[in-house]
Parts: sequence; C-alpha cells; structure tokens
Amino acid sequence: MITFLVFSLTAVSASDSEDFNLQNDIDESDLSVMDSYECSTSLETDSESLISGDENSNPEEGPNPEDGSNTEEDPNDDSGPDSTETELPEVYSASIVSSHAECQSMKVKYTVGNIIYKVKPYDIVKINGTDYFSPMYNKKVNLRVYTGSSYKNYYAYVDEKGIASIKIPNLAVGTHKLMIYVDNKNLGSSSITVTKSNATVYAPQKTVKHKANSYFYMKISDSTGALVKNTSIKVNVFTGKKIKTYSVKTNTKGVAKISTSKLALGTHKVIINSTNKNIKIKKTTKIIVKKSVAKKVLKITASAPAKTVKYKANSYFTIKVTDYYGFLKKSLKLKVKVYTGKKYVNYTVKTNASAIAKIKTNKLAIGTHKVVISSGNKSYKLSKSSKIIVNKSLNTAKTSLAPALVATQFYQKDEDYYALLRWNAKNNSNYQILRKLNETDYDVRAILKANSNDMSYYDKVDSDKLYTYSVREILTNASGKILGPYDSEGLKLIDRPNVTVDFQNLKAVVQWTKDPTASKYRVFRKIGRDGEYKCIATVDAPSLSYVDYYYKSEEDLQNLLTASVFIDPRYNSLFYTVRACTQKVVNAVTKTSYGLYYPDGDFHLESPSIVSLNGTTLKWGKVPNAEGYLILKKDETSDDWEEIADVIAKTSTIQTLSVSGIENSAYYAVQAYSTKNGEKVFSDFDKGFTLKNFDPIEFASQRILYFGDSITHGSPYDSATTQHVFSIPYRVAQLLGCVYYNPSIPGSTYHDLGTNEDGTNVENTNYYRYRITREVVEPISEGRYPGNCEYLNTKANSEGIENTTIEDYNIVVLAAGTNDYLDNTVLGEKDSDDNSTFNGALNYILGKIEEASQNRVAEGKDPIKVVFVDLYYSDRTYNYKELNNRDTTPNQIGLKLTDYQRELDDQLSKWNESEYLSCYNFNTRDYEIVNQQTCPYVSTDNLHFSKFTYGQYGNAFAQFLLDEVFYA
Repeated sequence: MITFLVFSLTAVSASDSEDFNLQNDIDESDLSVMDSYECSTSLETDSESLISGDENSNPEEGPNPEDGSNTEEDPNDDSGPDSTETELPEVYSASIVSSHAECQSMKVKYTVGNIIYKVKPYDIVKINGTDYFSPMYNKKVNLRVYTGSSYKNYYAYVDEKGIASIKIPNLAVGTHKLMIYVDNKNLGSSSITVTKSNATVYAPQKTVKHKANSYFYMKISDSTGALVKNTSIKVNVFTGKKIKTYSVKTNTKGVAKISTSKLALGTHKVIINSTNKNIKIKKTTKIIVKKSVAKKVLKITASAPAKTVKYKANSYFTIKVTDYYGFLKKSLKLKVKVYTGKKYVNYTVKTNASAIAKIKTNKLAIGTHKVVISSGNKSYKLSKSSKIIVNKSLNTAKTSLAPALVATQFYQKDEDYYALLRWNAKNNSNYQILRKLNETDYDVRAILKANSNDMSYYDKVDSDKLYTYSVREILTNASGKILGPYDSEGLKLIDRPNVTVDFQNLKAVVQWTKDPTASKYRVFRKIGRDGEYKCIATVDAPSLSYVDYYYKSEEDLQNLLTASVFIDPRYNSLFYTVRACTQKVVNAVTKTSYGLYYPDGDFHLESPSIVSLNGTTLKWGKVPNAEGYLILKKDETSDDWEEIADVIAKTSTIQTLSVSGIENSAYYAVQAYSTKNGEKVFSDFDKGFTLKNFDPIEFASQRILYFGDSITHGSPYDSATTQHVFSIPYRVAQLLGCVYYNPSIPGSTYHDLGTNEDGTNVENTNYYRYRITREVVEPISEGRYPGNCEYLNTKANSEGIENTTIEDYNIVVLAAGTNDYLDNTVLGEKDSDDNSTFNGALNYILGKIEEASQNRVAEGKDPIKVVFVDLYYSDRTYNYKELNNRDTTPNQIGLKLTDYQRELDDQLSKWNESEYLSCYNFNTRDYEIVNQQTCPYVSTDNLHFSKFTYGQYGNAFAQFLLDEVFYA
C-alpha cells in the first residue's frame, strides 16, 4: 500500500545533474571495476534545479560560474525543471474511495490442463480531489471455485500489468461460481462455464505381420493439445461382423495400446471411443494383418527449438528425437547441416539415453545459421529445420514495465544530507517518487514530469534516516490516471562505515565497519586535505579491509615515497575513506546504491618533534595534516600539562613561536591537532623535552665527537636547512648544551676495501660507500676536513670551528656498522689490522682514538671516553618491499646483525683495558623505541628514524650521558 504524504515536486535530468557538485571529494567516474551505471557525485547547479521548499533548499548559493548554464529561467519554458512541478500547498494523505476486481465470466471447452482465469484488482484512490486507479500490484488474489455446493481455493499474485492469472486445473464440465478475495475482502463474483470438448486421436492405420508380437498405438490429446492421461477408452476391433472390445487406459504420455498378435489375416476396422463426460473421444481407423510385411521406413520427429547464443561461448544446440507417440529414440545417428550463408558444415551426432543429441556452437560466426536435421539411419525418416542465432552478447532479462531505478547516492554537503535518485524515464511522462523507512509502506515524496530519458531527483534527508526509494509512472488512458508498477524492493540508502587506517611506512591497512546491506565497498584515497579522492579499490563483501602498498601507488604519489617504496610519517598526507554500496542486476538493469561516507575518513597525525628552545624561541618540525599546534608545559613534579599557546600551522618545515617566561626546570611539548569528520583530533607528543639539564657552562668540558652513518647524521639528511636538526647529536646538544661535532656520512661503513686507479672507492655492492676509517677518522685525526663535508655541511662543529681533531673532544661516539652488515663485511680476527675486515677497521679507528687520548693525557687533559652505540633494530635488508629482521636474516655471507653486534661487544671489552680509554655501551634496544612491533611506525623506511623517533633516542642518549658517562 502506498501512503501519499508530501508533494514537493522538482527534478533535474541526469544531464543537468552532471554539473551539480555536492561532493567533489569523491570521484565516482573511475569505477571501472563495477559494471554499473555511473552516477556523478558532483552537484553544482543553480537553485532552480533543486527541490523547492525549505526542506529541500539549495545546498550551494547561486549557480556555478563555470558550468556555462543559463541562469535566467523562462517561466513559460516547459523544458526547464520548474515546469515539471506540481505544487501542493498542504500535506495530503490518500484516501481509498473503493476497491474493485475487474473480471469476466468465461465459457471454455474442457481441458485436462489448466484454465487461466484473469483478475484485475484495483483501488480507486483520491489525492487532492483527483481520482487515480491504483492496481494492487503484488497482492495475493484468492479465487474460490464452486462445483455445486463444494469449492476449492486457488490463488495468484498481481503482476506488474495489474493482472492476477490464476490457474484452475481439470475443471469439470458445468457452470462454476467464482468468488474473488483480496486481503480476505470479497471484491466480486463471476463464473466459468465448461463445455464438453472433442479430443484429437492420433491412430493412423497400421499394417502388421500375422501372429507377430506387435501393438497398435493410440495417442489422445484435448483441444488445447494437452495430453489426456490416465483415461479409460474403449477400442472396438471388427473382424467381419464380429466385434472384440478392448478396455484400455492412456499412460502418462496420453498413449494407449492393444496387442495385434491374435488378429486374423485381413483388414480390421477399429473404432475408438469413450464414455468420459468431459471429453468426447471418437476415432475410426483400421489394422491390416498380412502373412508378410515389407520393412517400412518409420517417420519420426525431433524437437530442435531455435537457440540464441553468445559468440564464442561454450553453449550447445540441442535436438531431442521421438516417434509420433512420444517414445524416445535412443542411440540414433543424426546428420546435421549448419549453414553460414550458402556454405554449411556437416555434423554427425548420436542421441544419448535421453534421446538428446548436441552440437557445440562456440566456433560459429556472429549471425543467423540455418540448421537442417535428418536421420542417419535408413530405417527412420526425419526432416526438421531450425536455426542458431549468434550474438556478441545476450540479454536474457525479461522486460519490466516498472521504471528502472538505476542508482541512489547518499552524501553530505556542509551540514545537510541529500539523497540523489536516478532512473530511466520516458520523456514527458509523469512519475511518483516513492520513499519509505524500514518496513513501512511507501510514501509519495513527489510527483514530477520527466524532461529527459535519464532523470534525477534530490531529496534533503536526515543523516540517520536510511530511506528506501522507488519510482512509478502515472499512466493515462480513457479510464483515467493509472498508477503504474514499481520496483517494490527499491534501493535503500546506506550508512557510512567507520574507517580506521593503520599507517605503516610500507603500507596502509584500511579497515571499516560492516554494513549488513552492502555488497561492495569502495576504497578512496587522496593526497592532502585539499586533494581529490580517487577510487583505488573495490572490495567485495564480506571483506572489511584493504591493504594499500605504497610501492604500487599511482604516479602522483611518488613524490611522497622514499626509494619508491616507503612513506615517511613526516610526509604522510594521505587520506582514506570508504563508501559502501549495494549492487544488483534486475532485468538487465544494474541497480546501485552508493552510501554515505566520512569526508575525512582517516589520516595520520604525526607527533611533532621539538627542534630547539633557545631564549624565547621555540622551534619544532612541521606535521602533515595539522591545522595547528598546542604548546604544552608542565612542572617537573606534576603530571598535568598546561596549554600555553595555540598556533596555526604554517607551510614552513620548521615552525617557530616566541614564548615568554621559559622555565628551564619545566617540560615543554608540542601537540598537533586537526579536524577529522567534524571533530577535533590530537596527536601524541614528546613528553621528555626539558631544559632542566641544559647548562653550557657546566658542560663546557663535555665535547662529543660522533663517528657514524646516516642514522647518526640525521634525517632528512638531504635537506640543507634541516639535515642536522633532526638527529640524535643535535637533540643531545639542545637538552644539555654541550659542544659536538657530527661528521657522520650517510651510507658509510667501518671497513675499507681501498680505492680504484681513478681514486673511487672499491665496492662489493651496488652502493657507493664512504669509508669511516679513511675518509672520516684519518682526516679528522690530522685536522683535515672529513669526506663529503661540502654537501653535508660538516666542516665545522657546533661552535662553528673547523679543522678540529680527535684530541679536541673528550667523548667519541661510535655509531655505525649497519652498512657493514648489508655489504657482507668479513668479520676478521679480533686483533686484525686489515681495514677490509670489520674488526680490522674498528682496531684502526680505536687506535687513532687511543693515540689522541694519549696526547690529551700528555697535555694534562682527561682521557677520551668511547661510547659504543649498539646496532639499531631494523627490518630492512635487500628487498625494501619486504620486512626482514636483520637480527635473524643472514646477509649474503651468512652473517646476521647480531654477529656484528657481538664483535662490537668484544671490541668494547678489549679496548676498555686500554690505559688511555674508558668504554661505555649505549644499548639501543633497552629503550624499546624501535623494535619489531614499532619499526613500521617509528621509522621512515624500516631503517632510518622519523623526526619524532630521533627526538626520543636523543632524549634517551642525553640521559645516558648524564647518568653513565659525564661524571664517570
């Protein structure tokens, strides 16, 4: 039942709606993986194209200046949206004036099959003074059929033509009263008069051999062709004036038989009749009995209906062979000619146990092929023609009279929510827009006149109302206005799934909540808040996750990647969202409902890293997706953080703020914030930055020299303005105020394989490696510049002094070795002096440090303290796309990272025995900053650290120096 509630009547054609940009975030045009009618999700048009009235007001003020449309509407122009309106000033409910059943009395001949009785039930509905015929589509119609005072009930459902076609089987001769009921309400009465019918008897004369074991067959059907089964008949066989009567019964094929083996020689007249009150059976024929009978070619028949097949599809043309009594002809050879134009191909096939033979059609060309069938057995005569039609594609769906509702879309524009409907329409026809909530009856939302074959309608809705929509045509004939059929299932709006993304450096794992009505989920990605969403995957339900591997990403994502594989958290500006959809194919029309979605979905908000806090100036690193930053402060003895400033995000890599009243004893932090789907969200923050230990005077004698690789140098190490500030040495200096020199070279190794004739380093991998022994330690021990100092800006220490030597520093930090693992460096003996080995290189470096320490002691200075930094955890080996733990993954000479760490430990123990050195171990694994669980999140590429991670290790190393080294 349809309830008529609201008539707010405006629609736009689909061509109009292409300019209607309600959600330019989602681009639905690239849905190649979904074989569906594509609905534009954009909504930019003038207010004349929108639903009139306050409830359906324009979500955008004014026309789109770029769409080129005419903003001046002619009120007399009936081609525009306004002319399709039927304004109703009040809310009207429909009232059923009366209910009827259109039917007619029938007079039919008896049939052993079904009599089809048709009923057209309908309501007369009054809407705002206008009467409509409303057929009772899909209603169950019960028909009570009387035979005398007894009756039987039969039923059928009203189809989309408004007709219930009720089958009444084997209704006896006589007049039968009919009573019609819908919903237990009597809508009328009628009658059927059944008269006796004449049967058709197939019993041609037959010649048989005297005393042969043969039969005479009779096949009986009624006037409609239905077989008369299980019916008694009398067969009178005359021999001269004598008569022998046989009483036989037809079988399930309508065939009866009598034996001819005892008939005398001669011609026997045969009369077939019946006393059946419903059907008259009468036939005269004869049986001829001879001493001998020449072998006769028997006529048979074949069922070979024309068939339409798809080009190159594995389908078959089927032939079924029987005699004229319906008996199967098994194992019968057939000859089949299949024509293509005037040419033909011969096929020889044989019927199977079901009397069926087949020929394959997959090699037939597109077009119509005549088929001629004949018997391949001389004992049978068969002539049958048919055809095979080969098409590029098949349309097997039945034609529906209901309008094809092809899509609904549910989306948000600013604070409002809209449903967009699209359907295939007849131009100038009138339509009702039907809407219901849950399992209630449909309401009529609008009545409109189509101005295109592809129509759209926009309905402003509440975000929590998941309406179901359908469309019906209002037909007009001489009787008046008739409400046409509609898709009762309709299309239901789909809610938005909650999206969470696990952002890692190799991939993003997108997960979402289940929608019970969804058949597919579309995953979208964009770069930056102002970017454009693109569909990157369509996932079939019930799956609720998708993994986006960055190294498979499209070209415009490459600028975010390191080595075309990783995304550094400091650059991760990716947004993901998911849109559920339901898709069904009904009568060759694809129906798709696109659900609501969260415009921001999920994105990553990295924790900011403080760069420095000097005087009144606070500096920190920019965080992608941040709209602003909270500056936080807490006392050393408190657990509560106080917000002291709120700063709008800037585009510069280093964010700066003047802060008054800096307290060295306090802790300071920066927390990023942003807006996600209308709610404010916050990042984590570094809780360990404090100047309570910052004392340049106290620590003036603590001068630190770092020998390391890219991890020690810092990251990003290829940016001139930031290559040093996001590093462990820089953070230590900010926290303590000590002088340091960091000549570490990215990609460097301890071991040294020597040089080629052209002066380049000898390599055993595809990488160019700087050698710490020869290109860093050796020149610095002599007061020269280290290798690659121009590019890396490492000529001077933190005081700006160049050409310092090892002797100028009382602490030397050894923080390399990870590239020695990758380069398959031979370990060598513990006391080796071969710099091509790991131990030999370490002995050379520590020998230079010991020599410098001797000189310091001779000058009355403290000896040098050497800090051995353990090799950091890493999941990156040779294949950057795979996670391989270096601790457990052997390199190409069978050594693991732990093997190199063991040699470092042995060297520490050995050199700690030196009179001029004291050695210390900074165990990087103790702090659980980077481990197997955290590595994908806190490293940029499963080896190098994110900005935030450098800060965490800097905090830890500064405290280690205070606790273990400075005062030791």
